[in-house]
Amino acid sequence: MSAVIIGNPLFSPEEQLLADHHVHECEDAGQLALWLANMLSASGKCQRTNSSRTN
Repeated sequence: MSAVIIGNPLFSPEEQLLADHHVHECEDAGQLALWLANMLSASGKCQRTNSSRTN
């Protein structure tokens, strides 16, 4: 799951490290699924915001 975040230019190295740590520390599958959904949503919003700024 951290592949969604790691190497993503929308996230700073600190954000990538924090996300990776969260994925490895989480033992609750439901909480992890919710976190991933939130991260994907935030990533999509960032991408839309960045693309609207360049157009």
